[in-house]
Parts: sequence; structure tokens; C-alpha cells
Amino acid sequence: MVDIIGEIISYEKQAEEIIQNAEKERERILEEVEKTKEEIRLKYLSERDDMVKHYHDDLKATGTQHIHDTNDERDERIRHIDAFFGEKEEKLSEDIFLAVIGDR
Repeated sequence: MVDIIGEIISYEKQAEEIIQNAEKERERILEEVEKTKEEIRLKYLSERDDMVKHYHDDLKATGTQHIHDTNDERDERIRHIDAFFGEKEEKLSEDIFLAVIGDR
């Protein structure tokens, strides 16, 4: 009977040891999960920041190009208008003068 009680105590100690080891393993796994989760979060934030910066740079480049294109178009129109008025300056001045003095 003493042997049976000793065996039971031995099994109980082994069971407690198994439980303690399992709890330690559980804690280790949970810590590892938290560490991995934080690494994933930081990687996501870094990639998101890179994507936002890339998108911002693309928008800035597109906006800058649009400004240059608009300025070029404006300058071309000004040259066209200057050429038009240069060719017809005398006639336009005369028409305006006559319109003002009421001769027409």
C-alpha cells in the first residue's frame, strides 16, 4: 500500500511538473506571439508610410507637370494673342478710336 501511495505521489509530482512546463511553454508562446505581432505591426506601418510617401511624391510630380503644362499653354496663348494684335494693331487701334469718338 505504501508503494501505491508513493507511486501516486510520484505521478502527482510528474503531473505537476508537466503542468508547470506546459504553463512555461504557454507563456513563452504568448510572448513570442506578442513579439511577432509587434514586428508585423511595425512592418505594416513602415510599408504604409512608404506607400504614402510614394503616393505623395507621385501626386507632387503630377501636379508639377500639370503646372508646367498649364504655363506652357498659357505662354503659347499669349504669344498667339501678341502675334494677332501685332498684325492687326493699326486696324484695331483705328477701330477703337473711331468707336470712342463715335464716328461709326
